[in-house]
Amino acid sequence: MSKARLLVIALVLLTLLSSFIKTLFGTVGLPNVMPALRDPLLVGMAFYGVGQLDFFTSRKWTLLLGTTVGFVVPYLFVAMLEDRAIVGFYYIRIYLLPFLFFIGTLGIFNSTERSDLPRALLRFFIHWNNLLFAIAAAVYALLQTVPSIRTTLFGPDLLPSAWYISGGTWMRMGLPLSGPNTLGLVFALNAFLFLGILLTQKTLLLRLHISPRTILFSALLAVAGLLLSFSRSSLLLLFVAVPLFMLTPGAMTFTKFLKVTFGGLCMLGLLLVLALVVDEASNGFITRWVVLNTSLSDPSMVGHFRSIADAMDKLHEYMLWGYPKGTVGPKAIMFTGIANNVENSFLAVIYDMGLFLGALYGLAVAALFATGYRNRLQLILLVSFFPPCFLLPYVFEADALIYLAFVYLALGALLSDHAEQKATAPRRSYALHPA
Repeated sequence: MSKARLLVIALVLLTLLSSFIKTLFGTVGLPNVMPALRDPLLVGMAFYGVGQLDFFTSRKWTLLLGTTVGFVVPYLFVAMLEDRAIVGFYYIRIYLLPFLFFIGTLGIFNSTERSDLPRALLRFFIHWNNLLFAIAAAVYALLQTVPSIRTTLFGPDLLPSAWYISGGTWMRMGLPLSGPNTLGLVFALNAFLFLGILLTQKTLLLRLHISPRTILFSALLAVAGLLLSFSRSSLLLLFVAVPLFMLTPGAMTFTKFLKVTFGGLCMLGLLLVLALVVDEASNGFITRWVVLNTSLSDPSMVGHFRSIADAMDKLHEYMLWGYPKGTVGPKAIMFTGIANNVENSFLAVIYDMGLFLGALYGLAVAALFATGYRNRLQLILLVSFFPPCFLLPYVFEADALIYLAFVYLALGALLSDHAEQKATAPRRSYALHPA
């Protein structure tokens, strides 16, 4: 694998590890050096990517540049009017980090030798997913059997209530490098990639000499990791994606449909058995969680819906320019301690920018993903990511959005060459030849 591709993977892992490194450094009294290490690398990679793309000739790039400038400049202007310029720059940095990663990665994928790229990427996802599950499951089992070790891994502060289910009594699977929702999203994105290829692009696996059983095993581990994180929003991603996979033209035959249905029922049965075992081991916490969710009385679920309802009622307060800079979302605790928070990425943008700048930001994001669009699976990924965005403010989580961008661009790199090869492959001739 080339050095440029290794840089992409290193930045992905570095971003996901940022919270863990910050906690680790804090326990020994060292400052957080992650931004000083990661951000210059992202900027340099983005500049390199621009040099490898038709950045100043394509209409898509022109639209991206115009809309990005269109929301960044007024945002900073408003921040300076509020005497919060430093805060404004910090928030703009959060918004732009996924942009920088996307442009740099797209340029690297387009410019380097691409013949071995699909196989290298798919093998990375297999090893990364399986290793992540092994580590997460081992840490989770250790935390459940030796609760005192939580202080060593997570620091002396009490973990937020989001780390627990059943009204704050049973711990969800997470890691020092990421909370349960972020970890669940990573597993959901991995499962999306494996299942999407397995259900719609099986011939790609034959060309790459990778066994479908290997992909299926990795998908099952990803789904298991997702379930152990108890991330309902991330689970919605797969609930939307799998039917769309099956509706993809040419992806499903009657025989394949029967196999997928049978496999799904077997997996569901296995999950029910495991749930019963875990429920018995946890003194009924799984049953309590299911009852709370099916009755729509789970405290976390109620909090999600209540924050969205409150945001709609307060629309007149933030519609024009948003709330004062540094008072929006979970990052506000760093600056003002006032958190106008809403569990919805779309409303969170309007909270911070107002309706007009928020619309420009949304258009910039659409233009960004349009520049890397290569295959229908990428569109399914974006559609499937909408439900999690409706339930969590991922717009302020650069690590989650960077991983989404990585999976999106990896799907393009995996499948664009495959599509081109099918398009240029010689067709069989069925003409009758004279005897």
